[in-house]
Amino acid sequence: MDVADSHQHLVGIQSYMEMTWSFAVAVAITVGLVEVAKTIGLPTKYAPVASVLIGVGSSFLFPAATVAMTILFGVITGLTACGLYSGAKATIQN
Repeated sequence: MDVADSHQHLVGIQSYMEMTWSFAVAVAITVGLVEVAKTIGLPTKYAPVASVLIGVGSSFLFPAATVAMTILFGVITGLTACGLYSGAKATIQN
């Protein structure tokens, strides 16, 4: 592996790490905003829908290569946030 290949490898790793941190921040924002919405009066049964909508909305703060990828990132963010909340709730109740 020469110097150029090594540099490309490091740039790829850095890009992956930035994407991972963006995803983690987006999930945290989504969980927080859904909790705020529930405190304000959002019925709990609509929390998953709100989570996906907020996830898609917040994904535009961390745009991907295309609009379709950004929306997909948002859907995945919302579903992850919803699952994170459900998993934590199930763990606490048991």
